Amino acid sequence: TGVEEVILPTNPDDYEIVPVARSAVPTSVKISVVEASAERGLPDLILAARPFLGDQPFIFYLADNLFQNGIGRCVEAFLKVPGCDCCVMLAATERPENFGAVELDLNLPIRFEETPKSPKGMETVTGVYAYSNRVFDAVEQLTAETSGYLTMSELHQYLLSNGYAISWVRSHGWWRDAGSLADFREANELILKAQAGELRGAIDAYSRIEGSPIVRPTASVKDSLIIGPSFISEGCRIEKSTIGPYAVIGRASVIVDSTVVHSVLLPGCSVTGGLKVLNSLAGENCVLAGPGDVAESLTVVLGDRCTFHMSSGLGLPG
Repeated sequence: TGVEEVILPTNPDDYEIVPVARSAVPTSVKISVVEASAERGLPDLILAARPFLGDQPFIFYLADNLFQNGIGRCVEAFLKVPGCDCCVMLAATERPENFGAVELDLNLPIRFEETPKSPKGMETVTGVYAYSNRVFDAVEQLTAETSGYLTMSELHQYLLSNGYAISWVRSHGWWRDAGSLADFREANELILKAQAGELRGAIDAYSRIEGSPIVRPTASVKDSLIIGPSFISEGCRIEKSTIGPYAVIGRASVIVDSTVVHSVLLPGCSVTGGLKVLNSLAGENCVLAGPGDVAESLTVVLGDRCTFHMSSGLGLPG
């Protein structure tokens, strides 16, 4: 891939992301962690990484951005222009007013704006940026001149106004900023749709398969309905339940006598007691338990190691 090092800015004592990142990149890639805060804006994270980067050009990638075909086009466009200080990758969206945007004139960027109120003629700037080492001095100068919160659009406008060389490229395929639950669910659906079905787990004769789900090795499915596209990870136990469509069940999770649809459960989760989990996101090792007679669907957003227990006779909030 050409990636040599990944630098992870984290809050103090918040290192749980490190093993997750380690599992997602080749062992040849070095992972460095730097304690940093974005209280004054994302440009602060760029400065925090400066001791690790030295004079090298680098990619600043916001991890909640997902690209169907990766970010290689941004890197290629940056390297193609001699002396380029910044390359942004643009994408089509129906809601440019919700993101940073750029106005182009004769294919040249002439104005950057954050969440523009009147974005007509502006294109959305995604969350991947290529920079030369000159951007460090620009961030320091902009920080010294500005009080309050700084956006990436303000940084890019500063670069543009002060003669830095800026290029751009359009992404190919879909792009999603998965910063909200709705956008996260939509990105999950797009990813699952692109996966080919695969049944490698232990599925008993009393279970039914519809569509093209993925059931990974060592997963166990008994007396259940699995509707694709969905993803059941290694070591899961699914019994007397309905999974999918558009459900992701993390490693070693247990779903018994329940339903999980349009939801993502990270590893080690448990759903029991007749719950119908819909449009939800649960962190690692969450426990969701019902009384066995739940008629309504449940939507939750839970962090790691949370417990949700519904008592018999209690209705769900409207």
